[in-house]
Order: sequence, then C-alpha cells, then structure tokens
Amino acid sequence: PTYLSELTRFFVAAGNKPCTIVVLGNPSPVAPRMDEKDGYWMGILPVAVGARGTVTWTYERMACNTPVTEAFEESFKLDKYLSQAAPLRYAAVVHGFQSEVWRHNQPSIEPWPGWNPVDTYDARYFRRMCEVLRHTGVPYSHLWDRRLTLDNLDGYRAVILPQISCLSRDQMETLQSYADGGGGVVAIGQYGLYDEKGENREGVDNLQTLGVEIGEALLDGPFRIRPLEDHPIFGDGAADLPILENAIEIKSLCGGKSIATLVD
Repeated sequence: PTYLSELTRFFVAAGNKPCTIVVLGNPSPVAPRMDEKDGYWMGILPVAVGARGTVTWTYERMACNTPVTEAFEESFKLDKYLSQAAPLRYAAVVHGFQSEVWRHNQPSIEPWPGWNPVDTYDARYFRRMCEVLRHTGVPYSHLWDRRLTLDNLDGYRAVILPQISCLSRDQMETLQSYADGGGGVVAIGQYGLYDEKGENREGVDNLQTLGVEIGEALLDGPFRIRPLEDHPIFGDGAADLPILENAIEIKSLCGGKSIATLVD
C-alpha cells in the first residue's frame, strides 16, 4: 500500500490530466504472495489519493489469485462514494525537479566515504519527508515545483519544501503571496539559494518568506552543525551533523529560536 499510494500521488501531481493507475494483481513467483487485503488496497487506494480510477493489468493474471480478485471487484461497490469525494488538501510536499537536476543530481564520483549510489534527491530528501508525514498521520499530497502557483496551492494549510534549492522568481513570489495570505511555509534544508537553472541568485532575500532576517554573507560549505538542545529531529544523543552545501548568515529569527549552530 505504501508504494501504491506514493506512486499514485506522484503521478497525480504531474499535471491536470486524468490519471488511471494500472495494478498488476498477481506478482512474480519470487514476490510475496498477495491476499485479500491487497485486492482492497488496489481497488481503493489509488482513487482515494487522487487517481481517476484503477484497473488491473490483465484480469487473467489477477484471476490466478482468487482472494485478490474477489476483493478487488468488491471494492467497486464504493465507486459511487469515491466519485463524489476528493483527497483532503492539508499539506503539499513539493518535489524539487529543478533542484534535483541542477544541484542534487547523482555525482559521477564518490563525493565522500561510504556514499551510497542510491542516495539520490528522491531517496534522501523527498521520500523521507513523505515518510515522516505518513508515520505521524498528517494528510499530504505531492506537488511538483513547476506547478507552484497560487491556484495549485489553494486549499492547502501548509506547503513543505524539502531541500528546494532552485526556485524561479515567480515561484518565490508565489510562496511569498501564499505566506502573506496565511499559508504555512516549511523549508527544510536549502531554500531558493539558486534560480530555476541552478545559477547563484543575486542577493540572499530568499528566507524573508519564512520570516527570517538574513545577513549579507553566503558561506561556502561544507560545515557541521551542533545541536543546542535535545530535539526529536536530532534523535537520541546526536553528535555533530554534516552539511555539505552553502549556508546563509542569520541575523534574526523574528521570534523563533535556534536549535543548532554551525561549528567553526
């Protein structure tokens, strides 16, 4: 169900075209055996998170597993209710395709000892943020960075930006207008340090959207940060944490507080 719901969210976020999810229904012999609950998941989950509908790859293959087939067909009884509903808009998690391409693409050489070649933008930042929300019970949707407009943010109480390093001027103005209108903007990691093509942004006014007064200095990384207090984000007994990229000098948090500081 996790893969099914996340993949559906991702494709639904791609644009305004209707999205139909094709499910297999019967895995290969080496995959875990599906049962009745998988049939219900396949029939209900894609529609519940925004797809127009769900169909099986072939009924012949699904029919090889009778409990899955019967549960899948049983879920059709909910169609009249699902057709009148829409996914709850609560938090939008932005997928930073621009940031992935220009600033967080997979390096051709090992950048640090122990680097994992599957440690990509999606695995390291985007999917981990979705996992946090999923495990804490916060309703969320995916939103691609190219679709950052006020119309597409309408109805969301918060927009979450995991390592969204690259933003166009229009995208930043959209986020500023959204914040001015009462929407919550949560930036994790870099936020708008570069334009939509990965070029250094002139000036460092990007954090004003978050109510942060910044200095003029753009500090070249890498760094380490040291927790100033026990906080769940750091885990138990967390030591200094590596920060691989640039940092910005903060003059004032405008009512906030620091939970970590750079280590010289």
